[in-house]
Amino acid sequence: MFRKVAFVNAKGGVGKSTLATLTSLSFASRFPDSSVALLDLDKQATSSKALRKFENSRLSVVGSHEFMLESGMPNNSYLASYMSDISSYVKVENSSLDNFLIVDSPAGADPKEYSFLRLCDFVFIPLSVSDADMDATRVFLSRLLQGMENFYLSARIVLIPNQIETREDFNEIRTTFTNAPILLGQPIWYSREIRRTFRPDFDDHTLISVLKMMQPYYDWMIDLILGKKALPTRNEKLFQI
Repeated sequence: MFRKVAFVNAKGGVGKSTLATLTSLSFASRFPDSSVALLDLDKQATSSKALRKFENSRLSVVGSHEFMLESGMPNNSYLASYMSDISSYVKVENSSLDNFLIVDSPAGADPKEYSFLRLCDFVFIPLSVSDADMDATRVFLSRLLQGMENFYLSARIVLIPNQIETREDFNEIRTTFTNAPILLGQPIWYSREIRRTFRPDFDDHTLISVLKMMQPYYDWMIDLILGKKALPTRNEKLFQI
């Protein structure tokens, strides 16, 4: 069984690629007998480049050129085929275990063009408290919610406050999106190390340090994805997990 999650937002620089990379590595480490696949739809290939050197029989990386049209839009039919039958494309040691597909989406994405999201279990929307991030996320989320009925999106949508410095910043995000019928995840507090995740170093000590630091966060995320968190069947307003 594959659990499928996507990191999306039209705004660049909110942390989609960083979180997709860290999520892939964290899940691969946490579940040594499971398969983890990163599907990188961003033509900049930030997350897939970072993960290539860690690729093995359990951790696989697939790049964007196979799933994107020349127009820059996703090839939804190919994506749907891949995601619906992922076990045919990704080596799975034990199909009875929880396996994971993590999707990293590009900036500038119009959610109405991303019908493949209907195949995800969770759609994570990272954002910071900056005015630019908040405004862009409001527009993106509005279009995503408008398009939900068009492609029968059943995924749970989760805001991920990222690189948050104070409790006041977190509360500002909560207040801004209080009327959105989505979920509010735990904040990722500001860290210089996280911002330097992709910096090359000889022994990957920065990446290892970040993964150790974020272990409690990924414990929370894994419990969420595996259905161990109590969630409302349907919420009319923002629900804080």
